[in-house]
Amino acid sequence: MKKYLSIHKKKLISYIFICIIAAMAQVGLAYVYQIISEVALAKDLALFFKVAIFVFFYLIFEAFMDYLPRKKRAIVVQNVMMSMRSDLNKKIKRTPLSQMINNDKSEFTSILVNDLKVVEDEYLNPLLSIIFTFIVFIFSLMAALQLQSSFALTMVIISIIPLFSPWIAKNILSSKKSDMVKEQKNYLTNFEEYTTKFKTLKLANSVQYMNKKLVNKNQHLKDSKVNFLSAQGKTYAISYGLGNVVYTGTWIIGAWFIINDQLTFPQLIAMTQLMSTIAGPIQFFSDSYTELSASQKVVNNILNTLEEKAGTTHEQLMMPDNFNSITFNNVSFQIAERMIVETFNFKFLNGKKYAIVGESGSGKSTLVNLLARIYKPTAGEIKIDEINVKAIDLESFYSKISFISQTTDIFNDTIAKNVSMLKHEDTALVIKALENAGLKEWLKSTPKGSRTLLGEGENVFNLSGGERRRLDFARSIYQQSQILIFDEPTTGLDAKNEKIVSEFIKQLDNHLVIVVTHSTNQEFLDIFDEIIQIQR
Repeated sequence: MKKYLSIHKKKLISYIFICIIAAMAQVGLAYVYQIISEVALAKDLALFFKVAIFVFFYLIFEAFMDYLPRKKRAIVVQNVMMSMRSDLNKKIKRTPLSQMINNDKSEFTSILVNDLKVVEDEYLNPLLSIIFTFIVFIFSLMAALQLQSSFALTMVIISIIPLFSPWIAKNILSSKKSDMVKEQKNYLTNFEEYTTKFKTLKLANSVQYMNKKLVNKNQHLKDSKVNFLSAQGKTYAISYGLGNVVYTGTWIIGAWFIINDQLTFPQLIAMTQLMSTIAGPIQFFSDSYTELSASQKVVNNILNTLEEKAGTTHEQLMMPDNFNSITFNNVSFQIAERMIVETFNFKFLNGKKYAIVGESGSGKSTLVNLLARIYKPTAGEIKIDEINVKAIDLESFYSKISFISQTTDIFNDTIAKNVSMLKHEDTALVIKALENAGLKEWLKSTPKGSRTLLGEGENVFNLSGGERRRLDFARSIYQQSQILIFDEPTTGLDAKNEKIVSEFIKQLDNHLVIVVTHSTNQEFLDIFDEIIQIQR
């Protein structure tokens, strides 16, 4: 957390400065109450009105100074949270593509929805509140010592009592907090699975079984929250009770000092106010320590997750503007004990079109995933001319490749941004790419042309299956890719839309085109220069 607070240290210093002024204003209330009491005992009506006017304006000032630290704290907290969300985005960006495809992506969603909320509400806000409360405590203690040092020290000793309550529950709360967050993640994961795979569940008559699973996870989540909140409530109740003992003790001990002529009644009024800003902070420290210790594990976990580990860096080559071939030399790929691709050898020539066919599970898609560097070969090498692909900078490599999957990802943005893949777009080139992909008339039918919003929700323009395919084509045209990889582009399409795909691939000259397909349509297969049959 030091890293994030250091990044925003100017805002943090500004917050501390405002806290000092606000603390002085709060402590000043004790002297205001003392003056009011003295004036009341003196029965000086003229002075009373003057004091009343002063108090009125002072209370306005003090109220403003109560607001200002809250605003400054919010600025610090939200800037830190923004930095942490940015680091989460960077973490995802650094995550290998194969890991993002194969692993449970709900982990990142859970960090964003659950863990960062814990950091904000149960760690950062209490932590910064402690700074203000500590400053109030120090100023109040100094003022109390100035009024009656013996009384002040006696009350400080009594006020320390609430600090002992959090130690009792520290380990219990910490583990219960982790258990609660774990159950939240489990429920979120299962709920996302329920919603995203509902069609499959419904068609298999398995919705009721998934519901039973969710009911079970929901029960576990409820139990873990009740256990945590119950344990937390006990520590709060103990702290509250001890705080009341301290506050009442101020009056009892104060009365003893007045009886012995060591304190005046107006001074007792001031001391009572000061002791509320001494005992109150001590109780707050106790409560905050409980909250901070309970959330510490979650905070440490997310900080470890976001930490950028320095790796070995090697100078990377740029993807050549022109190349002659891509060669697979004895390439193998396996997961655990399962060999998916075994000693594959082939040379793909630039300017040619290749169809990769074979039975399901024969490794067709794995081959193009290896070429696209989604996976790394477990043996052998892939070369572009004489350069091993792993020596080429990944961003440079992807700038020359278009990978067209079975489904088209549509982003909640304009048509232009969807074609440029969210990069800064050249509107003229976007329109040309859409026209070359056969979407000229479709573009004319949209409300705002290339500025029309696509995606999900209200006021967005939707696309048919064929239009989605053509949007993929427009993306590859706009990017001016040298290598076009199609992974099962005709799967699930009717004859009309399969013909759209076929016509697009047919007109791709001066590109290396590799298509993984199950199609047995001879007219479609005839557009390729070579058919590569993959055996299991």
